[in-house]
Amino acid sequence: MDIVISEPIFLFFNLVKDFQSLIVGVIGFAGVIITIFVNNYLLRKQEMYIINQKRISISVAIATDLKLIAKGLTDTADCGEKFNSLPNSVFFGFDCSCTFETYDALVGDIGFLDQHVALKVVESRYLIRSFFHKIKALETKDIAICQTREFYDNQNSKIIKFQDPTVIKEVIELTNGYSKKLSKNNELIQVHIIIID
Repeated sequence: MDIVISEPIFLFFNLVKDFQSLIVGVIGFAGVIITIFVNNYLLRKQEMYIINQKRISISVAIATDLKLIAKGLTDTADCGEKFNSLPNSVFFGFDCSCTFETYDALVGDIGFLDQHVALKVVESRYLIRSFFHKIKALETKDIAICQTREFYDNQNSKIIKFQDPTVIKEVIELTNGYSKKLSKNNELIQVHIIIID
């Protein structure tokens, strides 16, 4: 029994046979193009993952730093309140050696953060600097300290001393106020971390 092939099928097979090199070339070229598009898509997805991981790590580092600074300010204010009950012969020392190592190390990467988070980070840095300038200004307001030679000898000291109870009260209020502002910024950054993750 002979197999009968209809005319259109026969023409199709002849066409394939005659143009097989062209057909293989087109299929191969299409495969290369598809591979390039898939690789490009996967590369973009991997880059976005890396950027998101970088955003999260920067946010966590800065939020943790802010939390520690705010806690340190709160602890200092608590010490100041306890100090007010002591006799006036002792000094209340305020450590101004707060470093900004985390911020300084990550300042080049802040651009990876979302706009509102980057704003809170820079604002927090400003708040911390502003706070320490105000603390140094309060030192000159403390008459008991300014009258001692020690004040003039220690102008570059990292420990600022207070003795006047009214000035110490201002230091406590200032410290508590800035601690609350930094804590609020920390909470906003923490919320951003949860959203990204």
